Amino acid sequence: MSVLGVDTGPSRGSLGRRAFLGTMGLLAVGGVAGLTVRGARTGLFAPAPADPTGFLPEPGSSDLSSLVSTLALAPSAMNSQPWSVDVREDGALALRMDRARLTGPLDADLVEGFMGLGCATETLRVAGAGAGRPVRVTVLPNPDDLTLAALLEASPDGSEPSAPDDARLFDALARRRTWRGDMRTPADEPGAQLPPPEMPASEGRIRWFDGGAAEQVVRTLAADSAGVLAADPAVAAGVDRWLRLDPTVRHRDGLEIEDLGLTTLSAVRTRLFPPQASDQRVALWRRGPGRGGEGGRWGAFYAPPDGSGRTWTADSVRERQVRAGMTWMRFWLRATAAGLAIQPVNAPLRLADWLALNGGDEIWEERIRDVLALEGRLPSVVFRLGVPTGGAQPRGPRRDVESIQGG
Repeated sequence: MSVLGVDTGPSRGSLGRRAFLGTMGLLAVGGVAGLTVRGARTGLFAPAPADPTGFLPEPGSSDLSSLVSTLALAPSAMNSQPWSVDVREDGALALRMDRARLTGPLDADLVEGFMGLGCATETLRVAGAGAGRPVRVTVLPNPDDLTLAALLEASPDGSEPSAPDDARLFDALARRRTWRGDMRTPADEPGAQLPPPEMPASEGRIRWFDGGAAEQVVRTLAADSAGVLAADPAVAAGVDRWLRLDPTVRHRDGLEIEDLGLTTLSAVRTRLFPPQASDQRVALWRRGPGRGGEGGRWGAFYAPPDGSGRTWTADSVRERQVRAGMTWMRFWLRATAAGLAIQPVNAPLRLADWLALNGGDEIWEERIRDVLALEGRLPSVVFRLGVPTGGAQPRGPRRDVESIQGG
């Protein structure tokens, strides 16, 4: 199947596969064995460095390849990290989409995939600026190859202009993370009042859903959307690829099951017997990816509208998504620098994409647009923002440089 210029592989099917997915005992045993073999072969069980500052580049080197390790600090859907980097002969970095690491039907339109590449691009740019190696970024340099998201080249004379707050953003790179736990709103923080980070109008717009009623409407929409997605076996199968079964080991990619509140036994049951576990899965998603912890301020990020009047093509749509990811990453880093945490909660947006590609449900489409549309446009990200509370959460595992560089 091709989606806006990118081959996503064969179709994964949909609700009609429920009968096939009803696996029995012997297949369950084979499934466990298969997961173990796959994990051993792909290195999914390899531990990752615990100190995120170790991914930052050392100052002084002019070699852009030293920036590749900072990709471990970039966010992505389900922590899938769908990118690879080619270091060209001239030293430039070619950031590519790794199609084997896409999240499947959950991101059927590849919006989160390309926005994740935008986050990765901005991570490399900020890392270069902060380490004294400014880079020139060209987004989608080849319209005939949309998997090449960005080309990053060293500034010939080192004078590539940087953003005014690049130094502050560089300091926040290693501290940025997704916070799924409880939060306090910035106004509730004792002592100093922490304002939300600003976003220049040229970069987009942040809309806040303040007040108990507005917040509850968005929170409920997110939870209900996650439940609808979780009930579809094809979507669930794509997500299950990124749920790690052993909560005691820090894997290099994917989400630990404890991040979603799922026990090891429940995870095995959910993966091997999707129809039987569908109610449990829906309940899990509603309180996990679709809801998050308590507290915080709910908002949505809208990329700036395109005012050029140009005809939309596959490359222009993907370029806009990559640039939206770059802008979102800057906002997230500004929030981190201000002592705030963020949890993206994008289930309504992914459901809207899924409905658009697979035959829409008018009631659901209208509900999503009624809650989230601004000037006729849906946002790029829905999120919670606040001061993190409670104990420290384990950091998501990351890939090593060897698995990223060269695909």
